[in-house]
Amino acid sequence: MNPELRRYIRETTLNRAAIRHIQTMLPDNTELDAWFEQTAADYAGDEFLCLVIAALDAGREVHARHLAKGAAALAAGDMLPEIAMKMTGDIPGYLMQAVRGAFMNQRGKAVALGIAAVMHQDRGEDIPQAVSSITRALAHSENVEAEALPALHGLVMYLGDDELNRSLRQRYFSKLTEAAWRRQCDAARTFPDALRQQGAMPVMELIGEKAERYVAMGNAPMRRSVPRIGRNDPCHCGSGKKYKHCCFEADRVRLRQSSDIEGVTRQERQESPEEYLTEDRLKTMMITDVLALDPDRIPCDVLDTYFERLCYWKEFDRAAEAVEKMGFWLVGPETWENLAFRLAFYGRSNAFQRVLEVRRKAGVADTTLDMTYQLALIQDDPVKSWDWLDDEALSVIRSGDPDDLRQLAFALLLTKHQPVGILLARGVIPLVSSPDASSSLIDWVLEARRQLTLDPDDPINDIADMVSTAKHEASEIDAALRETRELLELKAREARQAKESRDQALREVNRREEEMARKHEAEAATATPEEVAALKELRRKAEKYEQEIRERNTERSSLRRQLRKKELELDAMRSREETKPGQTEADSQEAPEDELLLPDEAESTKIHQPLRVIDFPNNFEQRLKAVPQSVARGALNILARMAGGEDGAFSGAVRLRACPSVRRHRITGYRLLFRLLPDRIQVLDLIPRGELERKIKVLAGQYD
Repeated sequence: MNPELRRYIRETTLNRAAIRHIQTMLPDNTELDAWFEQTAADYAGDEFLCLVIAALDAGREVHARHLAKGAAALAAGDMLPEIAMKMTGDIPGYLMQAVRGAFMNQRGKAVALGIAAVMHQDRGEDIPQAVSSITRALAHSENVEAEALPALHGLVMYLGDDELNRSLRQRYFSKLTEAAWRRQCDAARTFPDALRQQGAMPVMELIGEKAERYVAMGNAPMRRSVPRIGRNDPCHCGSGKKYKHCCFEADRVRLRQSSDIEGVTRQERQESPEEYLTEDRLKTMMITDVLALDPDRIPCDVLDTYFERLCYWKEFDRAAEAVEKMGFWLVGPETWENLAFRLAFYGRSNAFQRVLEVRRKAGVADTTLDMTYQLALIQDDPVKSWDWLDDEALSVIRSGDPDDLRQLAFALLLTKHQPVGILLARGVIPLVSSPDASSSLIDWVLEARRQLTLDPDDPINDIADMVSTAKHEASEIDAALRETRELLELKAREARQAKESRDQALREVNRREEEMARKHEAEAATATPEEVAALKELRRKAEKYEQEIRERNTERSSLRRQLRKKELELDAMRSREETKPGQTEADSQEAPEDELLLPDEAESTKIHQPLRVIDFPNNFEQRLKAVPQSVARGALNILARMAGGEDGAFSGAVRLRACPSVRRHRITGYRLLFRLLPDRIQVLDLIPRGELERKIKVLAGQYD
C-alpha cells in the first residue's frame, strides 16, 4: 500500500473530505484489490475501512473474500451491513468465515449471521444450519455483551427458534413484564428489515461532512484524556489562571483524541501501546492492536496472556516470531512451556520447532525437555515413537505417580496419537488428586475430540463428576457448594438427555433412509418432497442436539472451576479459623528470621537486571530430589526468572545480615540461598526454614 496514503489515513479523522481525498489516490483495480488483501491480512482496521468506503462510493468493485478478515473492522465501526451487502461474490459465505474466526465482537457476529440469513432467504435459499448452530453457541456464551443483545434477539426471532428465545428471556430479560416483553419481541422482528435498509444506504451517508468519527477497535469504553474541570475553576497546569483562559482550548483538541485509557490520547497510546498493557486490556484488544505490539517492550507479567491471545486468534507463526525476537530467557521457561503446549496441541509443528530452536540456542538441551513434549519431536518416526512410549509407560508404572501418568496422557494429546491420548486420559482423571489438574485434562480431552470431529461428549465427564462429589461429601454443609454441585448434576443430566435424543434422531434418520432405499429400489421411484423434508427435519434436530451437548459440556467445565474455587475459599476460611489461636506463636517464630536479614531492598531490585548464568553446587540435584516436587519446581522457576532478568523475580530476595553478599528467597517452607554476581547466580543451598540460622553461621565463615 502507498506509504503516503497509509500515513494520511492514520493521521486524519474519518469524514467525507478525507474520503474524497483518498479517492484521488486510489490505483487501478488490480492494485486496489491487492491493497484490500494486504490491509485485511494485516488487520489494519482504519486503512481497510477507509479504502473500502472510498472505493464503493467511487463505484469500484470490492470482492467479498476480503470480509473473511476485514469484517471485524467493519463491525467494530458499526458499518458491517452498509458496506458488506454492497460487495460482490459470496457475501454470506465469507461472512460465515469471519464469524468462525475469533476476531469479531459479539454484536458483529450477530449482525454478520443476520446478513447471511437474510441474503440466503432473499435469494430463495434455505438458511444454512450452521447459522442456527453458531447463533445458539453465541446465545449460550457465558456472558453476552449488552450491546450485542438487540441484534442477537432479532436474529433468534428471525430464525424462529422459540426455545432459544425463551432462554434469552430467562437469562437477560427476566425483569420485563409480559407487555414489555411483547414490545421487545415486536422490536426484534424488525431486525431483518433494518439490515436490508442499512444495506441499501449509500456509504457516504454513514459519515458526516465535517463530523469526526474514529474507528472503534475493540470493546473498551472511551475514557477522557483530560480531567473534567469547570470553565471558571483554576487551571490544572498550576498557572493560577482560570481554566477557560489557560488550557481550555488545548484540552479541547486533546479531548477529541481520547482513547480507552484515562488521561491518554490515541496518539500517545499508538506511539507506546506496550506502556499501558494489562491482562484485562490484552483480553479486550482487537487483533489489529495486538499484532502491532513490540514483543520486546511487553511487560513480563502479561507475556503469557499476550501469547494466549495470539494462539486464540490462530496467529501461531506470529507467536513463534515473537519468541525468536525475544529469546528463551526473556520469554521465561513457564511462558515458553505454555506456548509450546498450544503449538504442539494444534498441530503447528513448524512453529513448535521454531520455539524449540530458540530454547536450544539459549543453551538448554532437549534432554531437559519435559516428558510432555518429547514425543512431539519424534512422532513422525514410528519406531522411535513406540520405543519411547514403551520406555515411558514402564517408567510410569514403576513410579506409580499419577502426575507422571497425566504427563504421558498430555504427551499423546500433543501429537497425531490424540485418540490414544484420550483413552489414556480417561484412566488418569479419576486418579489425579488435584481437581484443577483433572479439570484441565478434561478440557483438553474435549478439545481433542473437537479437533478429531468426534462426539462432543466423553464418558469421563460423568465419572469426573461422580469422583468430585465423592471426594467432597464432607463439604455439603456449605450452601454455595451444594448449590453449585446440584447445578453441575443438572447439566450432566441435560447432556445425557441431549445425547439420547441425538442418538434417537440419528437412528430414525438411518431407519428412514434404509426404508426409502428399499422402497425406491422396488418401485424405481424417487423420494417425495414430504420424505425429503422429514429427513431434513430429523437431521436438523440431530445437529441441534449435537450443539446442545457441546453447550452443556462447556457449562459443566465452567461449573467445575467455580466449584473448585468455592472449595478453596471454604478451606481457606476454615484454615484461618483453626490457626487464629496459634497466631501469636507463628508471629514469634517469624520474628527471629527477620532479625537475621537486612531491610528489604525491593526498590533497588527494580533496576534493569542483566542476563546471568546459573551456577549450581555439585550436590544440588540430590537436594532437589529430597524436597517436595512443588518446592523443587518453585526454586528452579525463580532461579530461571532471575537469570532471565525478570524484575519481579527479585522481589523477596533479601540479603543476610551476617553475610550481606548472600541472599535468601522463600520457597513454601524452604529457603533458597544464593549469591547474585555480575555475570552469574551462584546457588548455595535449598534448606528447610528451621535450618536457616544454623546455615547462616556456616556461610558467615565462608563469605564476607
